[in-house]
Amino acid sequence: TSTGSFRFLVEDESSDTSSSTGSLARTRRRTRSESAIADLTRRLAADGAKMTEIGLAALLHDVGELAGGGGDGEDDHAGRGAEHLRSIGLSESVCEIVRLHHTAPAQLRSAASEGAYEAAAVVGLVDLFEEVYSTQEPRVGVYDALRVLAQAYDGQFDEGMAAALVRLFR
Repeated sequence: TSTGSFRFLVEDESSDTSSSTGSLARTRRRTRSESAIADLTRRLAADGAKMTEIGLAALLHDVGELAGGGGDGEDDHAGRGAEHLRSIGLSESVCEIVRLHHTAPAQLRSAASEGAYEAAAVVGLVDLFEEVYSTQEPRVGVYDALRVLAQAYDGQFDEGMAAALVRLFR
């Protein structure tokens, strides 16, 4: 069993929807998703402008893969992407989140500015989830991908952020 930031994954994810069907179940999932997004927003102390910056960084976090420039590794494309976004005039906050999205959670707090730490952590966590979800062979479902992520990274992410990610899918 998992402990630490992903320990809640051992719960039965279907337990609260077994009596719900159709649109009621979809409404409950949507309400939980909205609640999870609101939790993340509160954790990030984010207003609309901050959430826009985080969303923009999340959408553009891998733009450095398109920029080329040689080198290797995750840090290289993250740095190239941040430099490219800086060169076209995006805010320093967006550029910092992009630059740090592959920074290990243990090093992130010392590498990021106060305002970018949790935003970079969220983008990094979601990026890792997407990588696990899209690269597993054979293909796995959402909850199996979350469990793989939990086993590989348990205890490395903030528990509240990890819980909010899981609630997005419930």
